This record gives sequence, structure tokens and C-alpha cells, in this order.
Amino acid sequence: MNTATQLNIMDAIREGEILKKDGLLRAIEHADNVSPQWSQRAYNVAVEYVKNELMSGQNFKTEDIRNWAYYFNKIHKPPNERAWGAVSSNMARQGLIEKIGLGTVTNPKAHGAFATLWKKI
Repeated sequence: MNTATQLNIMDAIREGEILKKDGLLRAIEHADNVSPQWSQRAYNVAVEYVKNELMSGQNFKTEDIRNWAYYFNKIHKPPNERAWGAVSSNMARQGLIEKIGLGTVTNPKAHGAFATLWKKI
């Protein structure tokens, strides 16, 4: 392996963050292009879930919001479920929720992948 082309760990982390933000932005833009203002409606639904369905300090995953929203027909699915990641990130920036770690998703198609575990503030 050529060490000259190998990224150091800090560069790799920074590149990963840039790619994550780019992916979230592309997913949300695609959702809004397919269904105008999907991201704003999804944000409103997510805030409703956090404010009305959770107690302060309660933990949850974004998939919990999605499942609740779809079950109660609050919003339709976006073209890519990754669009919900931007919704959660926005709620965190607004101080409604806080990232506390990782949890295992329940969606069998995700093969037990890890997802962000959030806490209602």
C-alpha cells in the first residue's frame, strides 16, 4: 500500500463529514424536487413527534419518527429515506434533540446497521 496516498485519520474523518453533509443535502434536495417542500413538512412532523410523543430525556432513533409518521399518514416517504437524516440534523441544530450515541436499527433490510441515537432535550 502506498502510504503517500493514504489519508491520516483526521483527514479521513474530515472527508467523511464532508461526504455525509453532501449526501444529506442531495437526499433532501431530491425529496424537495419530487415533492415541493417535503423537507419542511417532514421537519414539522418530526418536531410534532418529539414534542408530543416523547418525554424529556427520552431516547429515540430517526427511524422511530419515520415509522410513526408513516403509520399515522403524516407524510409520504421521500425518494430516499436518507432525507430524514437531514431532518434530524436540523432538529439537533435547533436544540430540540441531542446526539447521544448509536443504536441498532429495527428495519430488517438494514441488516442490523447502527444509527444515531437521539435524546429529546
